[in-house]
Amino acid sequence: MSTPLPAAQPSSRLWQLDALRGLMLVLMTLTHVPTRLTQPMGQPFGFVSAAFGFVFISGMLVGRVHGRRLLSQGVDVVRSALVRRAGLVYLCHIGLLGLLFFILPLTGVVPEKGPLPGMMWFFQMEPWAAVLGGMALIHQPGLLDILPMYVVFLLVSPLILAALAKGYWRSVAGFTVGLWLFAQTGLAGQWYDAFVGSTGFPIIRGATGAFDLLAWQLVWTAGLLGGWAMANGWTPNVGRWPAGWVIGALTVAAIGFAWRHAIGQIPFPEHEALNAWFDKWHMGPLRLLNATALLLLVLRFGPRGETAVRLTRPLQFLGKASLPVFCTHAVVAMLVLGIAGDEIRDRAYLIDVAILAVTFSALFAAAWVAGRRRKPVRPAARTCASTA
Repeated sequence: MSTPLPAAQPSSRLWQLDALRGLMLVLMTLTHVPTRLTQPMGQPFGFVSAAFGFVFISGMLVGRVHGRRLLSQGVDVVRSALVRRAGLVYLCHIGLLGLLFFILPLTGVVPEKGPLPGMMWFFQMEPWAAVLGGMALIHQPGLLDILPMYVVFLLVSPLILAALAKGYWRSVAGFTVGLWLFAQTGLAGQWYDAFVGSTGFPIIRGATGAFDLLAWQLVWTAGLLGGWAMANGWTPNVGRWPAGWVIGALTVAAIGFAWRHAIGQIPFPEHEALNAWFDKWHMGPLRLLNATALLLLVLRFGPRGETAVRLTRPLQFLGKASLPVFCTHAVVAMLVLGIAGDEIRDRAYLIDVAILAVTFSALFAAAWVAGRRRKPVRPAARTCASTA
């Protein structure tokens, strides 16, 4: 059995994690809401998507917050809290599915062609299978395939944290890397296709979402491990890091940044087979290397000081309300795709400005409402509320 990490140290909420998650939400919004910023702001730091940062940071926050809670209150308390959180995320997923399947078609904003009807193709072909499959987290339309993954990760996190509390962090790390390696073989997809073919199961692989769960669990678990270490007193940007790590990370990050902006978001436009090494959905090896390099640089040189706190407050504001902000961005993206479409070449610049203004106003409004709901009730107000 591995040696347990040191006892947890008391610490407050890290504004850096909130700011980074807020930044990922902004980048996802710019990517999913079609404007002239969509292409340049897609993967702006290299061959690394905002989804990677969002999933990793969310895992780190869960590991940090619930790691401390597990050590002080036990695994049952952590399991109850994460199951409740998973239930809330699930309800948001069902709400977004209901909007896509049943409400948007009634508004008349769904065009005959384009990304929005593309999100509804399976529902139009197999409505009952789409509804029941969506409720079972199997059918995942494009743009709505992150929350189902998030639900699964939340539900398995108590098991992982309990293993970490017993000192099995090496076993956890080895198992998650093994699952990622298996995902690179593509066998899971082939087995699913064989299952569909032999049983007549109505939900084909093309309707199960773009993210490979077996590959992306590595991102979440890595974040969870980092959060667990932070719950036990580790501070990323304090102390000396090996110079070779830093130089290697800088080199990989610089190459990824230059390559992405020189060539575009497809690293090998004329060699499709080579793109598998950078594949987003299966977390290809070179994409993982690029992401790891950026991650090391952020952990080592992350923002500190009062000036950084002040400058990143808008991002912190969004990051603290990640779930309602994410759901709002998805709703706005679907509406914009339906009303304005994704063809931006002939669109007036002022329309893009208006779209972005309305979009981010909606995101900040959602964060403000969520913040109001989180504020503790004063004793007098609580008494009045309880007697109302």
